[in-house]
Amino acid sequence: MNDFDELMNYTAEQLIPDGAPIAGAMPAPMPTAAPPADQSGAAPAQAPQQPQPAEQPPQRLDFTRYCLGNRLAALRQKFEDDDRVKPIATGFPRLDDLFFGGLRAGLYVLSAVPSWGKSAFCGQLADTAARAGRNVLYFTLEMSTEELAARSISREMHLDGLLDNHPERAKSAVQIMYGTRCGEWTDAERSALDRAYMRFAQYAGRVFIFEDAQTAEEMRDTVRDFMEQNPNQPPPFVIIDYLQIMRPPADAKSTVDRLDRIATDLKRLSRATQCPLFVLSSVNRDSYKGTAGTNSADSGLASGRGSGAIEFSADVLMLGTWLKACTGDGKYSEFEERRRDPRQIAIRVLKNRAGRCGQVEFEYLPRVNHFTDKPYEPPKIPQFGSVIDAEGRPLTIQRARSTRRSRRKSQEPDEDAED
Repeated sequence: MNDFDELMNYTAEQLIPDGAPIAGAMPAPMPTAAPPADQSGAAPAQAPQQPQPAEQPPQRLDFTRYCLGNRLAALRQKFEDDDRVKPIATGFPRLDDLFFGGLRAGLYVLSAVPSWGKSAFCGQLADTAARAGRNVLYFTLEMSTEELAARSISREMHLDGLLDNHPERAKSAVQIMYGTRCGEWTDAERSALDRAYMRFAQYAGRVFIFEDAQTAEEMRDTVRDFMEQNPNQPPPFVIIDYLQIMRPPADAKSTVDRLDRIATDLKRLSRATQCPLFVLSSVNRDSYKGTAGTNSADSGLASGRGSGAIEFSADVLMLGTWLKACTGDGKYSEFEERRRDPRQIAIRVLKNRAGRCGQVEFEYLPRVNHFTDKPYEPPKIPQFGSVIDAEGRPLTIQRARSTRRSRRKSQEPDEDAED
């Protein structure tokens, strides 16, 4: 130690009292209290020290879980399992043709103007699926269970009347619900009602109607509970009537945000449960008469009311409109179309991720809530005798000239016959 070090030590001892803290130095550890001795005077044994957990390395993403090659065998097995589940036929061959056989897992959205027949259309789809042996979960936010059941019975009365060549015996849903308060019933009509009840009872046990589920979360829990209690059944057919009056999440900020959240939740529901999810939706007011004054069939993907998430989330997007809006010049009366019996309507499939787009035409009987395929009429092809023959084959120039001559001769009067 040199003289400078001795001087500094001496200065520190003189200026800093014993026990005073030194600036910049780490504080001395507090003395630990000695463990109390037991009655024998011996100190208790020291508790073994717990080993300190080793520092965990940072979590890294396991890319093998996302490699398609590693998942190929599982995907193939899933495809084979899904192939055993038959699609749900709608009962309309031309519509099923666009869906390659019927409804499969996915989100189907049908938007239509008021009084078009959205609820009646879904009711008929539900009855058709249940009659074919598929369970149906119907979430109704607008109509009661009694009214939906009365509509199905009315439809069955109409079908029974068609078999007996007496369709006039069918009663409306209101007449079925209120009975003789809406008019007297004949014995034949009461017999037709009894047969309709028996027809409906054959598949009514596969239709489940829920009025209390108001949110997408409540509907998801209901579907999952049903599938857990029926593990050996194929995924049910789920219908929601309708989207705009579902209860939104509590933290939704606006109407658009509310519908966006609902549409996203319904998409997750269809993907998680692998159910065909058929959702009804209203159209915006511009679509009542069409976008920018054109006919309503030109409203296109923007027809969904209030939310762009509807068109993005849907696997199949359909627009229900009046047939005159598709074939006419736009000069028609909405009021007159609603008064028609039967109504001439159409469904345009505007978006279809697993099929084709197209248009299907229907006749709708609002009194008995029944839809039928409108007879298909092939487009009229102009018949030009100068280019095609009677069988539709193209003609060469020489054959066309000879054909025109023979037609002119056939149209000339026969002078010998007149004599």
